Amino acid sequence: MSADRPYENLKSLLIFNKKEEDLLTLALQNMAADGNDVERLLKKMSRIYDLSKVSNTFDKNFLSKMDRLEKAKTDKKVVILRDYHSTNSSTVADRRVEPFKVSAEDDILHAFDLDKKQVRHYRISRISKLDLTDSDWQHEGSHYEQATDPFRIHSREHLRVHLRLNVGAYNALLESYPIARAYLKAAPDAAEQFDLVCKVNSKFYGLSNFIMGNYQNIVAIYEPDELIDHIQAEAKLLLGKINYFFSPY
Repeated sequence: MSADRPYENLKSLLIFNKKEEDLLTLALQNMAADGNDVERLLKKMSRIYDLSKVSNTFDKNFLSKMDRLEKAKTDKKVVILRDYHSTNSSTVADRRVEPFKVSAEDDILHAFDLDKKQVRHYRISRISKLDLTDSDWQHEGSHYEQATDPFRIHSREHLRVHLRLNVGAYNALLESYPIARAYLKAAPDAAEQFDLVCKVNSKFYGLSNFIMGNYQNIVAIYEPDELIDHIQAEAKLLLGKINYFFSPY
């Protein structure tokens, strides 16, 4: 496997269609070998097949960015994130960073921002392109992983939230934020409803957009009061904009 194209090569190696999977499974099951060995092989094949489905969701551009970020991390070099689309600041700008952790499954890059002088999280999918530089890391001592909330937001201040979702909101949440599965439980007193209980950033980034975009499937917001007040304020702002859009000239 070529050392400079690991992710694209990995993708090409791990693609099995359903017929191939079935044939491999049948062959293993009919092998005249120790049952434990066959079982281990079947489990390994199952994991590889799952990886092939995951790898198939990454397009060529995403894999290329992953490849470059991993190389920069290994070589301890600075990269420039070109035209990064920031949701929080609503800006498109370049970022000069030292990348030290790349998480494809979470679509997250952990890096030290050379302009802000702090660790930041970036969505890999929001990076237009990457430029590798010859500049060495200068702040490795400041590289440390910061935990994110289920909405992939890092914050020093967190608040506990409790929401109740119906099936539609449950599906929408997991499709956009798979890590939230760990904080979802079936409602004890209602069929086909789910409780989301977790700590999130105190600005409610991510969560408020989810609620506003799926309001028809949100059964209830139980806590905290700060979240309820925040959503009410957002709803009033939205209503004001709607009235403005449709007001006569």
